[in-house]
Amino acid sequence: MVSVVIPTYNREDYVVRAVESALHQTYRDIEVVLIDDGSTDDTARKMHDIGRNDHRLKYFFQENKGVAAARNLGMQKANGEYISFLDSDDVLEPDKIEEQLQELLKNQADVCVCNYWIVTGNKRRLGLRGSVKNFLLHYLQNKMTPQTNAWLFKSTLWKENGIFFREGCSWGEDMEFFVKLIFFMKKAVSVDRPLFTYQQDTQGLSAASLAKLEQDVFIWNEIWKWLKSNIKDADEENLYERAIFGYRIPALLIYRLNRCKDEKSVVRGFVKQYRSYLSKRDWSNGLRSLKLAMEWNHLRLKLL
Repeated sequence: MVSVVIPTYNREDYVVRAVESALHQTYRDIEVVLIDDGSTDDTARKMHDIGRNDHRLKYFFQENKGVAAARNLGMQKANGEYISFLDSDDVLEPDKIEEQLQELLKNQADVCVCNYWIVTGNKRRLGLRGSVKNFLLHYLQNKMTPQTNAWLFKSTLWKENGIFFREGCSWGEDMEFFVKLIFFMKKAVSVDRPLFTYQQDTQGLSAASLAKLEQDVFIWNEIWKWLKSNIKDADEENLYERAIFGYRIPALLIYRLNRCKDEKSVVRGFVKQYRSYLSKRDWSNGLRSLKLAMEWNHLRLKLL
């Protein structure tokens, strides 16, 4: 059985479509675990209506605790040998689960990720780049970019290794979760075909805002602390440290600072606050490091 975990909060206009896309999969041995994170709209009634006709939908309500807590509860309630996630405003292709599961079983893998469409307004583009070769390093360097819905993985991975989403954190908790998942997995495979549609929110804080820089930096420091405590090889430790501090943290700072619309004085304040991270930027990520250097120079010119 495959469990599709869907967290939702006041998304009654979208969640029905998401749930139905999961229930109507060509692979039938499936359950949909819907975690209602304290919705005050008509989500509960709509889910009960669907559940009366299809008992594979399991609905659970909790007081509002955030998406991380909702996903954690969903995993704990899931009965499937495999788990996948679905955001409540996104939609799966009808054969998403079947195609990923076939690829996973054929290769005796623990994890399968798939390509996907990113829809922004009236435009769409493919979201997955990179390969699962050197998966952890490429994930840290942002060369491998599976969105949360793209994963199908064995339930034993999180159960046996105590992997949960960090609760109380509304940004980056998925990256921390999947870094740990990749660390403990034995083998991963990928499907190049786009198997779901991800609706990108251009109105919220995730769109070029400075509001979550602090959480970004915090999460990546926590990821590094965890990796450092679990890595036994010194060369491997140095490789991942450079990936995070030589590229990933400087990149998230520079790109967001370069695109924000705030006053120069505000941006200068952030540059000063995070200068210790910006100064660690190196050339460990090839052409991406070169592009980042150009972005950094552009930012410095803007602040003159």
